[in-house]
Amino acid sequence: MRRVERRSVIASVNKEYDVIVVGSGSGAIIVDHALDQGLTVAMIDHGPLGGTCKNVGCIPSKMVIVPADRVMDIREAGKLGITAEIRSIDFLYIMERMRHQRLQDRELLKQQITEIPSLDYYDQTAHFVSERTLQIGDNRLHGD
Repeated sequence: MRRVERRSVIASVNKEYDVIVVGSGSGAIIVDHALDQGLTVAMIDHGPLGGTCKNVGCIPSKMVIVPADRVMDIREAGKLGITAEIRSIDFLYIMERMRHQRLQDRELLKQQITEIPSLDYYDQTAHFVSERTLQIGDNRLHGD
């Protein structure tokens, strides 16, 4: 009996968008403006969602810097005639608070973007296959 080899055939899906944005950090500003104008939008970001500022830059660093600033305020309070002391600093708590907030922000952002009907979010890496056309897995996205 002859063995027949079966191949799985996955059809390529072509989707058209008014705007395609790569990145969910500063790119989210472009997404917001496009959505405000009633345009269809694809946002592509293999993660972590929110970009550098939200995940490893501005926001997480401030969540560590602010407690450090309070420590310095207390240490320098004597210059203002205030006697204060620091009994302990729970650095592990400070870091865990920052990590928890970062994760919570990502989850909220993902929930929000999946609820917008004219926005498709692709949590993958894309590459250009022609002018204004990106390939993501079996999907081809074309944007004006």
